[in-house]
Amino acid sequence: MRSRDRDSINQSRVRPPLTTTPFSKESPLRFRALYSIKYRLGGTNTRRNVVMSELREQVPEVPLDWYFEHLLPPLPAGIDTEEIVASLKESGALTDNSWAAIVEHPRLDKRHEDEVYSGLEQIFEHIVNAATTQNPELEQQFALKLTPGVNVTSERDSTTKPDGHFTSLAEAARLALADEKPSVYSVWGSQEFKKDNEGVTHSMDHDKLVYDMQQIMALDPCRRFTFGTSIMNRSFRLWFCSRGAFLTAKPFDFMSDPEKLVHVFISFAFASRTDAGWDPSITCILPTSPTGKRQYKIQVEDKTYITSKILSDYAADDPVDRATRVWLARDEAGPSDSRYVLKDVWVDSERQTEDEIRSALLKDVEQKCGSDARAKVETHLLTPVASEKLHVGTIVDDTTQLIMRGGSIPKNLDHLKLVVPQQSRLSTRSQVSTTENPVDAIFSRTRARYLRYGDTARHATRVTSRFHYRIVFLECATTMFVNRCQVGIMFSDILPSSSMDSQDPLTET
Repeated sequence: MRSRDRDSINQSRVRPPLTTTPFSKESPLRFRALYSIKYRLGGTNTRRNVVMSELREQVPEVPLDWYFEHLLPPLPAGIDTEEIVASLKESGALTDNSWAAIVEHPRLDKRHEDEVYSGLEQIFEHIVNAATTQNPELEQQFALKLTPGVNVTSERDSTTKPDGHFTSLAEAARLALADEKPSVYSVWGSQEFKKDNEGVTHSMDHDKLVYDMQQIMALDPCRRFTFGTSIMNRSFRLWFCSRGAFLTAKPFDFMSDPEKLVHVFISFAFASRTDAGWDPSITCILPTSPTGKRQYKIQVEDKTYITSKILSDYAADDPVDRATRVWLARDEAGPSDSRYVLKDVWVDSERQTEDEIRSALLKDVEQKCGSDARAKVETHLLTPVASEKLHVGTIVDDTTQLIMRGGSIPKNLDHLKLVVPQQSRLSTRSQVSTTENPVDAIFSRTRARYLRYGDTARHATRVTSRFHYRIVFLECATTMFVNRCQVGIMFSDILPSSSMDSQDPLTET
């Protein structure tokens, strides 16, 4: 090929200049690092780094009383925490200065932190027994299990190793009898412990817990929100994550202020599954074989759909976002070969739903162009067969009005600084050497651009009101990648036959 012909072809391939029209303010374009290959293929360190950056390396810190009132599962009826503290002192489980099962100053203990804080399970049992003695009608729902160094399993290869977590009594009994690891689908209230004072080793404690919570929200479609707790020396800190906010509470000294620990443990032990963060409108169907995948029964309006395949779930990786998940599903009451597409998403409260937008669009077309035009446009739109703003009880499942019990985030909050873990720090159990993961090695010498800590834009509290929404479509589309053969046929009808030659037009002949 002559040079002039080559230049002509190259000029024809030059992209037109980008438009100067600004993007819509209603749907701003924002790059999500959690959707990148860096997160998807990276090791534990890299993934934690990305999660920290998505949270702007900080978490709003709410007053402890506000957390108790608006986020913590409510105390059961008939519980008096002050009386329970008194009974624990009488039994010897609690002294004037500390809990009997844990030394008064953990940071001075030479033993490993796993041993130092192993007494928490015993403290939890003492508190539960005291609560059921005070109110015999109470039924414990969850147990505290300490599992330091044990990997929590999942279908998508979770790499978290929380020091402890809460799980159902049945699951706790199963794990005690069988030599199995806990599953991300059954744990909540992840825990991380360090003997050092808070402020000394944030990167070895807070980042791990944030990542533990993010993994629960990303991997389990049944979660609406989740909790976390961290202990550094005597400082006990509560955490919370929903699709509207990632928050932490002001810490308290669980040695000198045991009543607050009593309050937390009783709230967790006797919480309902809904108050613990599970979605009552979706249930899991466990696989019947080791290689099988989890399926779900999902309610939309008055129907139940059974999923057969996940079509998209990467948006759920961002802990504070719309968390769009899309499945291929069938109607449980319909034919076994029925196929629908079911979409689950958290929609910003001021936005319209997809079925509302579709209805408004068709109405406008009919008013301006007539019924024939409406019918024509309707053939080019997906057909919804069911849609619903989800409710828990009689209340719309909303991140603020329901999940935060109508609480407004206090103004002028402090923000807890999160330290991004560095690739060279390999002192914690769950960190992976960069030599073991090529993606980690690529990114280990790079650092994302961050706003300075304290900058007003960076220091803004990220809280969004969203409602839970589902819609089911009749049509099941396939991607252009899957239908690449059909795409080639389509282009052969559009382009001149010479351009469809198998030979590269730029290749010298």
